[in-house]
Amino acid sequence: MGDNSNTLRRIKHMSMYSNIYLQIILVMTFLLLILYYTRIITPSNFFPVMRSNTCNVNLHLNLTPLEKLTFLSPYGGSWLNGKNNCSCNIGKQWPLTAFYDPKNMVSIEKRRRVQYEQHKKRNELPLKNIITAQPNSPLSYPIHGVEVMPLQSIVIPGLGVFAWERRNYMVKLKATQGVFNTIADVPEGVLNGLGDKELTVTSPCLQFINVVLKHITYTSKKYHINTVDVDSNINSLVTITTKTFLRYHKLRVLIDSIRRFYPNMTIIIADDSEIPEKIEGPHIEQYMMPFAKV
Repeated sequence: MGDNSNTLRRIKHMSMYSNIYLQIILVMTFLLLILYYTRIITPSNFFPVMRSNTCNVNLHLNLTPLEKLTFLSPYGGSWLNGKNNCSCNIGKQWPLTAFYDPKNMVSIEKRRRVQYEQHKKRNELPLKNIITAQPNSPLSYPIHGVEVMPLQSIVIPGLGVFAWERRNYMVKLKATQGVFNTIADVPEGVLNGLGDKELTVTSPCLQFINVVLKHITYTSKKYHINTVDVDSNINSLVTITTKTFLRYHKLRVLIDSIRRFYPNMTIIIADDSEIPEKIEGPHIEQYMMPFAKV
């Protein structure tokens, strides 16, 4: 009798769990049906376009000939070398090496290389490399390191779209200081706003959208001496916050370390010391909290 009762109890437990699992499955199925009929989701949402080969467009774009891209350079020459396009009509041109003794050229070139490296260390930012925001959202784009000299053009790096399958895609770019264009021959109807501050890219094919975005250019339209268009100022994008409790010597070590690379970045200090010390300095904000606040 004992074995039989244990067997019956196990059967009842298994039956109860089976009913629970069945109820969960029914509830999930009901919710999916509601979402489907309210058009919040569709079966195609579960598969990204990047894995699809349904695009009936040519994914290869021909580059526009250089002679047709002179509008990207204010000097009327090649926009790729716009920084060096300078001409002085003052007569015969003399190469710099003509004014040096050939015997001294090796030492002169070595000295100039050293001076150039020193110049770069003095003037270049620690974060000189281009940083691209990864597509945690549907978009990837450059967030630091892109510079555009006054009245010059660049191909914008890092642009891309990563999204679920849709019937049509639209990417809209906006600028405040310059205009957008392209260096590729793009079919009509894909780009709207060439040469303007607002550019729209539309296509039913996501792969094609990303191909077009790789050829989008930005041109600076305002000139001011010693001014460069930058994609972002890291000091306006990043604020450092720290909490301190008594250990002010460690806090000052942290501030000194930050100031070595980011002298103008804002530092916010949350201080819950019983007898707080005043921390002063440029771009430093200190807020007093209740004692021993966790």
